[in-house]
Amino acid sequence: MSSNNKNNDTRGNVIDRQNNCSQSGDNGRASTMAYVYTDRSHISPTLTDLEAMQRDRDIHHFAQRLPTKLNRMLHDTELSGVIEWMPHGRSWRIIDRDEFRARALPTYFQHSNMASFIRLVNAWGFRRVQSGVDYDSYYHECFLRGMPHLHIQMRRLLPDERKAPPEPYNDCPRFHD
Repeated sequence: MSSNNKNNDTRGNVIDRQNNCSQSGDNGRASTMAYVYTDRSHISPTLTDLEAMQRDRDIHHFAQRLPTKLNRMLHDTELSGVIEWMPHGRSWRIIDRDEFRARALPTYFQHSNMASFIRLVNAWGFRRVQSGVDYDSYYHECFLRGMPHLHIQMRRLLPDERKAPPEPYNDCPRFHD
């Protein structure tokens, strides 16, 4: 992609004008402006982040926040053929939906309703990759492999803060560039 299609916004984030996706801004309100994917893989944890992570770890897994539960599922060796991180560590995918429904959901969520799980994932601001190598994987800029301190910045969106749908046939962000 040529650099002339990219500009910086006021916060220094790269705006990709060619892949004009919709994304919720900092306040969570849906926006139809150019899609902004902020690479947060360089952010180190603060002492406050580490304390919050420890508090969440000490809670029984049924009462934990979705990012913590999802991170545990992705690191559960018994679920390695059911759900996995993509090789780049910026998105994850359910490999076997039937096994996920039968084993992972009852263990972590006390139900086996796949539609309910997908609604929950969407309510937390995850987006599904619509095409390309990472097709059908889910990503959130604060949910990266090996960086659980970023989960503290995630929250469940309110009904009026739902993200706008992506433009058809956009495969952004491009994790492999």
